[in-house]
Amino acid sequence: MNILALHRSLDPQNPIRVVGRWLRSTFAAKRSSQQVASVPQPADAFRYILMDIVGGCNAKCPFCVTGREDFGKRLSFTRVEDFARTLDRLMELELAIPNHSVIALFNWGEPILHPDLDGIVRAVNARELYLSISTNASKATRFTVPTDRFVDVVFSVPGWSQASYDKIHGLRFDRIVANMEATMQNMRSTGYRAAFNLAFHVYKFNWDDELQAARAWCSANGVNCQPYYAYINDYRQAKSFLNGTLNTKDDKEISESLFLHYVDGLVSSQPSDWVCPQWKGQLTLNHKCEVLLCCALPLDHPDAVIGSVFALSREQILAGKVSAKECTDCMASGANYWLHNFKTFGSSPDDDQPTIVKGRPSETV
Repeated sequence: MNILALHRSLDPQNPIRVVGRWLRSTFAAKRSSQQVASVPQPADAFRYILMDIVGGCNAKCPFCVTGREDFGKRLSFTRVEDFARTLDRLMELELAIPNHSVIALFNWGEPILHPDLDGIVRAVNARELYLSISTNASKATRFTVPTDRFVDVVFSVPGWSQASYDKIHGLRFDRIVANMEATMQNMRSTGYRAAFNLAFHVYKFNWDDELQAARAWCSANGVNCQPYYAYINDYRQAKSFLNGTLNTKDDKEISESLFLHYVDGLVSSQPSDWVCPQWKGQLTLNHKCEVLLCCALPLDHPDAVIGSVFALSREQILAGKVSAKECTDCMASGANYWLHNFKTFGSSPDDDQPTIVKGRPSETV
């Protein structure tokens, strides 16, 4: 993946897979039962709709559930015809509307691997929806269709050296850089006018010289450099960390690689009026065109899948997103607040930047 994530622009109104992604405090858990009946009104549509078009990823990230559990498995792809039918269904249900809703082509899967990206983009363009993509840049785009309806493009990187790639993605760093440059050229030539963003995942082994080198490349190529602390993009593992129940092997690996000095303070700072951005701010579907509870739960979790978008009514989808028992457990653990409100990085671990806070009521209603 997101997964991590999530890797959307760091605009606080822009959900990352980040990025993006999850759910603390006993007050929040108590409030969750009060929020169940509060669902979007019929006139409302989602601004952000995450739609995986690839089932799987070619990166072996050790802190992402996809990389940990699915790396090396055969990939599956959403057929363009099914993707188009899904868009039509979402519009029929008034969950997506033209010139408003952004179709983000990622969650747990790597979208750049889809064999017909042109067809996917063509389907979105034809319905006057917007697009977003976050990619590990393991391939370069070769769009021949207009890309002017993309609102952002995010390159997700685990560092700026082959040594860092060997630790995390397992891809060829030199090819990644070449693919990013080729993608920028291709998309500029097909109409893309928004920013390119480099989501630099900060680890203990890459924050010094590598981040400086990445910033220099971004400056030379007109790319926004957006460093933030890498986090645990595995819901069960993140909960175990917060609950103090990590096994010895995972605890050692995490402590050697991730900066987590800020997590306790972040979780304890949750505002009393904070609500989960997943409930009203974002809709997520997997590559099988199934509606998911949120973008965080692994697909094998019993609460993860609400049902097929073709079989559910609007009311069933909206109610299903706010009525799962796991939401209460997630919020009580602290995972939700941590993984939605990630920490940006300054020039060193002693130069923390403000947290990107999402989930205010004004953002989710």
